[in-house]
Parts: sequence; C-alpha cells; structure tokens
Amino acid sequence: MMPEHCTHAVELLPDRVIKRFRGTDRAGAEREWRALSLLAVHAPGLAAEPRECDLAAAEPVVVMSRLSGEPMRGRPLSDEQVGALAAALHRLHTAVPPEALERIPPRPDLAGELVARIHRWTPRTRPGLGGPVAQAMDAGLAWLASAHLDLPGPPAGPQVFGAGDGNLTRAERPRLREYRRLLAVVWLFLLLCDARSCSRRNPLDAVERQSRRLRDLLG
Repeated sequence: MMPEHCTHAVELLPDRVIKRFRGTDRAGAEREWRALSLLAVHAPGLAAEPRECDLAAAEPVVVMSRLSGEPMRGRPLSDEQVGALAAALHRLHTAVPPEALERIPPRPDLAGELVARIHRWTPRTRPGLGGPVAQAMDAGLAWLASAHLDLPGPPAGPQVFGAGDGNLTRAERPRLREYRRLLAVVWLFLLLCDARSCSRRNPLDAVERQSRRLRDLLG
C-alpha cells in the first residue's frame, strides 16, 4: 500500500527503477513517460532510459533504467561538479527542438491555475484565522488581487523543456519575485490544510514560519 500522502512509490532494483503512481495522478505518470521518451531521443544518456509502462493500470507504472552514482544532496559541490550540473541543465533545456515542444502539453500549475486554486481555497480556509497568520494571508491575497497573474498574455521568455524549476532568461527575471510570492501564498494554504488534518506531515510551527516568509517576500 502506498502511504496516503504520497503520489507515487519507487522500487529500486539493481538494473531498473519501477515507479508506481496513484490512480488519481495518472497525468503524472503520462508526463514521466513522455519526458523520458523525449530525452531518450533528443538527449540520450542525460536521464534514465524508458523501459516500459502501463499507463492504463489502476496504479499506473513507469519502468526506467537505474543510473549509477551517489546522491549529492547535502554535500558541498566542487567547481567541476557545479560546471557539470550547469552543462547538464543547459542540455536538458535546449535538446528538445521547438517543433517537438509545440506538441507537448504545458506543465500543470501555471500562474493562472494557481490563482484560481487560491480563490477556491480562500472561503473555506480564511474564516477563523487570526493573528500573524491571518495578517500574512490577507496581505498575500491583497497582493494577489493587484498582481493580475491570471491575465492571459504571451510568455515572458522562450519555452523550454524542463522540470518546471527556474532557469531564468533575462526577460523572465523581473517576474521571479511575483512567482515567489505566488508560491508562498500557495504554500501557506497547503500548510494550513496539513495542520488541520489528522495525518499531519509538517512541523508544528510550519504555518507560522511560512506566514513570516510570505510577509518578508511582500515587504
């Protein structure tokens, strides 16, 4: 059984990795398989190789090769390692040609979707809050109303293939602060929801810390 809060489970075998998704995250399994397949064609060797998938299963499955090496999380990186990481990310963002990118659905949770989600969450989350957390949420919602991030418009920079993490071009840098603020508001709502659940996963002071972070970003 997959833990309730997980979207997927990972089984590490000597020669392959099996990733099982919840049936409610079928789109995530499809994105995973599509990404691995595109990279296998346009940037072979950069990521794990796609082996097989069952996207129609009750819990969709994606099987890929297992990469050798050791995780570097939490370790200091040498200049050589930082350079290698930068080169790998550059290859990731430039390998898939524009004509292939045009056929890929946009990533979920773009700004407009997040704004709409916050509007849905507010009526059931804001009532009953008080103190600094309520002040931070109100400040975040007031900023959101003036930022107009949900208005349609052309992309701020070139479209690239990636994991949805930041890889800013010059045209996108002025938008960074707005998106950091938007995500800080989103996480305040998510942490409040977690704090009110019976299967709490975050530290007891997570909501207060996030409200301080939001206030700092809005200051």
